[in-house]
Amino acid sequence: MKGPLHDFKQALRKIRRHPVPSAAIIATLALGIGPATAVFATVYGTLFRPLPYHRAAGHFIAQCRWPPSRHALPGHPPHPERRWR
Repeated sequence: MKGPLHDFKQALRKIRRHPVPSAAIIATLALGIGPATAVFATVYGTLFRPLPYHRAAGHFIAQCRWPPSRHALPGHPPHPERRWR
């Protein structure tokens, strides 16, 4: 039975023996793992991590309401009719 050090040496030998396929494999792994890690970190930081306050869920709620108007563009409320609550 050979140990992990032997496996590591064997992998290095194969990388040196076949550099182009090895580079393609390493680049593919890097291009897959890197963006996945970035997306996970962003989603975790913005959606799942709790705020650093005691009872953070009840601290702040903001709402903006306005009545619909014929003069407003779709998705854009008319300025004078905005009401903040």
